[in-house]
Amino acid sequence: MENITSLQNKQVKELAALFTKKGRRASGCFAAEGQRTLIEALNADALALRLAVVEKLLEKPEISTLVKKFEAKGTSILTVSAQIMKKISGMDTPQGIIAEVKRPDTTPLASVNFTGGVSVLPWGLSDPRNMGLLVRTVEAAGGNYILLPPGVTDPFHPQAVQTSMGAVFHSRFVEDARAAVMINEAKQQGVPVVATNAWKGRDATDWLKHAPANFLLLLGNEGAGLAPEIEDMADVSISLPISGNAESLNVAVSAGIILYLHRAFSS
Repeated sequence: MENITSLQNKQVKELAALFTKKGRRASGCFAAEGQRTLIEALNADALALRLAVVEKLLEKPEISTLVKKFEAKGTSILTVSAQIMKKISGMDTPQGIIAEVKRPDTTPLASVNFTGGVSVLPWGLSDPRNMGLLVRTVEAAGGNYILLPPGVTDPFHPQAVQTSMGAVFHSRFVEDARAAVMINEAKQQGVPVVATNAWKGRDATDWLKHAPANFLLLLGNEGAGLAPEIEDMADVSISLPISGNAESLNVAVSAGIILYLHRAFSS
């Protein structure tokens, strides 16, 4: 266990860099912050290289026990002040304990098998919290893959990791999953492609009553939805009925309703 006292310490700067896309890409790691998230990291047997904890938190038995579990797995433990933790963390209210976790291997494009259930492709998703909620939802519903097209927000962004409530450690991601390529691959594997449309699609409840076990679900950007050229490639477009005055549903909420209705009608 090493005590860090300087804001200019190299390790402080390296951990703070995990809160940037450039830093995560250079290190191949991401930041997992908070007690609950770190418990999930342990449950998933994730590889944590370093863990920084505010020294005073070690007075809490649950934090001390958690730190000892990481230390037993070979994780380097750093104790820091609240001021240093604020520099490391990118959160408005740091939770006082952060681990540097090795980013897991993603599924190669050539190995994607669309016949294992419902896979999800969030096209143009830009909000990391929405990504985290989507990851949590897909994992909870027993989804297959989460396909990450170029430009989509990073599911290992600290806010996405935190919002996923640990689901990020259990999910199967496919990076650089260009929408057109993935759509064509799904069709070649005999798996239909389903687009979501806020207003103009077929009633989702009606379609899901007779939906196949496997399909690729295309989800659109928070504001604009799917690009027309992407939606046109789908076999069918579906919409969730909106009875109130809301313009549309949150992307993760929409995915959750569709995935759970699919499970209900398939059982």
